[in-house]
Amino acid sequence: MLDDPFENLIRVPRRRVTRRRTASSVQPAEDRPHPGPSEHMLLQDLRTYALPYGRGSNDGFGVAIQPAEPELTQLIRDALPSTSYRHWRLADSIRDFVDSALWRLIDGDLHLEVQYYRALDNPDDEPVAFGIKILDAERIIRHRGRYCYIVADGDRFEGPRMWRAEELDLRCLVIASLPRVLRRELERALGLIRMSDRDITIASSFVMGNHGNNSGFDFAVHRKLSNDIVLKGTRTIGWAGRGILTEGLLDPEKAWRAISFGRFAARLRDVAIDALNESISRAGARLDFAASLTLSRVPTEADFDQMERDLQAGKRPISQLLVPWLSNEEPVADPRDIGASATDEKL
Repeated sequence: MLDDPFENLIRVPRRRVTRRRTASSVQPAEDRPHPGPSEHMLLQDLRTYALPYGRGSNDGFGVAIQPAEPELTQLIRDALPSTSYRHWRLADSIRDFVDSALWRLIDGDLHLEVQYYRALDNPDDEPVAFGIKILDAERIIRHRGRYCYIVADGDRFEGPRMWRAEELDLRCLVIASLPRVLRRELERALGLIRMSDRDITIASSFVMGNHGNNSGFDFAVHRKLSNDIVLKGTRTIGWAGRGILTEGLLDPEKAWRAISFGRFAARLRDVAIDALNESISRAGARLDFAASLTLSRVPTEADFDQMERDLQAGKRPISQLLVPWLSNEEPVADPRDIGASATDEKL
């Protein structure tokens, strides 16, 4: 297990807005309902398409921090958000972040907070480190241009939970939103996918129940009709439901949808990476460094444009275009992957 990089540091606290209380006025909103099977599949496919997988244990993409200075690389790697535990490799940290960011962008905006740390023995000095935290949207309250975050005291199993509101410093808050057109396309597709999930669940329960047993209701025909509606409604994002929705289509049509979905996933990925770089930039302005994080060997807008041209001209095998997220070449070691390989060996 990796050591805690903030073990001998103290985090700069947020300003407390309210006293501890159990009142519903400061209790966070309910978590989003668990996604249905199709929506869950959509999210998993976005993760797969956003960052390519390689062959075996190798990654299909590279990540680098510029400038590639070992101390700066370590500072930024320690700051990257993680949903569970710190990762040994920078590429794993980025995949973890993108996975979490896509989930937030599906629901709305992505909120990142830059948190600063001071030395434990000099708590009044300037910060010496920083961390980036993904905030839960349901815990954020916006009022008159101010942002507050709802936090809990104690464990949920220790009786009634105590809640308090802490004000978020706007200089430390990065909010990433999808472009309006992209958001509209996503919400239309999500609405149909969620409706289809509910519809299929109800129809399935009816068929397996006492009333539907001898009703003559053809579940297969109903499912095909529902899939056709979702297929038309998700045309702008290109999702194919892992072939379930595109059954019966010709291979060129399937390839076109795969390219469209790859382009859609890449746009969401770029929004997340831009927000991460903005967070690093803000931390750099306070800690006196300048750095950025870049991805390599990932499909870009230009790559998808070329795929569409190759599809129309018949210059590339359909089998390659059906999986545009997969690295077509054997991955090679990228010396820029984490700035310096020697840094990994020291961990």
